[in-house]
Amino acid sequence: MGFKTLEQQNAAIESARVERAKSETLAQIYEEHQDWVRCIANDKMALETILRWVDYDDKVLPSKAIFDQAIFENPEQLKVFVRRPLEKIKQQLIEEILALLKAKGKNHDEFSLRQEGHRLALMSVPDLRTRLATLEANAKMAETPISEHRKTLQAASAEYARATYGYPALPDEYTPERLKSRSFPSSELKKLLRLYGNDQLLARLNGQS
Repeated sequence: MGFKTLEQQNAAIESARVERAKSETLAQIYEEHQDWVRCIANDKMALETILRWVDYDDKVLPSKAIFDQAIFENPEQLKVFVRRPLEKIKQQLIEEILALLKAKGKNHDEFSLRQEGHRLALMSVPDLRTRLATLEANAKMAETPISEHRKTLQAASAEYARATYGYPALPDEYTPERLKSRSFPSSELKKLLRLYGNDQLLARLNGQS
């Protein structure tokens, strides 16, 4: 669905920026605390810890640095997070990986899955998490229509343009060749300058965006 106004587009870009910051923060927190259960409850408690420390100022993006400072000032907060023994977490990750390989993987039979299980047992918890995340991403990619991938790329392009140039993303239809063409109307070029900014237009003309 397209945006009706520039305000809507800006709001969507800002929302995506906040969600990305939350996701990156949680990933960094879990990376440090491998025995924490990756669940909605722990997600909420981690983000709530950050919000309390910044006095619920929603203009401040969450970060692990803020979380660490909040925990430094109140170490008791660590006790509220749900934990699980690493060996149990490791076994669960192995089971999830093997289940995904059995359901989505190619050329896997019972023998190859047993062999894979032996290999997985030698891996660390962080490596197992990475392997599972990769398999899940590949499976999702294979199931997602091309049109959805295109929408994701367009959203990422819009966010990059806003962060880099301070303007909405210049549409792909304005290629360097088209912009350099003598037949390209000067009135439209002025309109593009007003809507997308001089720096972004120059970057496109130079093949940099």
